[in-house]
Amino acid sequence: MSGQINHRIGVLGSGFIVCECHLPSYAKAGYQVVAIASRTKEKAAVRRGTIQHPHCP
Repeated sequence: MSGQINHRIGVLGSGFIVCECHLPSYAKAGYQVVAIASRTKEKAAVRRGTIQHPHCP
């Protein structure tokens, strides 16, 4: 056992704070964001593309 833990995160919300703070911080810490939920399907879909990148467009 290597002692390394692979943290996977689901995010609730897809607004400014998630885009500018949470996603970059999770990426920097090495956490894998695997899901983003939002009140609107369209907004969640826009953020879905940012999971692989630490910053929103």
